[in-house]
Amino acid sequence: MKATNKTTTRITALILATILLMLALTACSGLSGTYYSTSTGRSYTFSGTNKVTEMSYGLSIPAKYKISGKNMEITYTVLGTPVTQSYTYEKKGKSIFLNGAEYVKQ
Repeated sequence: MKATNKTTTRITALILATILLMLALTACSGLSGTYYSTSTGRSYTFSGTNKVTEMSYGLSIPAKYKISGKNMEITYTVLGTPVTQSYTYEKKGKSIFLNGAEYVKQ
């Protein structure tokens, strides 16, 4: 019976490790969907692992983004030159916060 208990323990540990790995990979996959802020009038649509489109003042602006801890960098290409904006970043429920402004997932 001890061999069975050891086997059961190992299988349980393997399943738990697999679940944790899946959760970690899901968290690293980035944002998806459109987030809108009533305070700024802007929206960001995230797709893929690093693509974002900002809608601001009627303009659709494609860019790339990177999240690193509590910071987000959005890099736009302006006249062929990359321009990076840095924001403080936080995710809570259906909202993200960029420099304190709330953007709610639509």
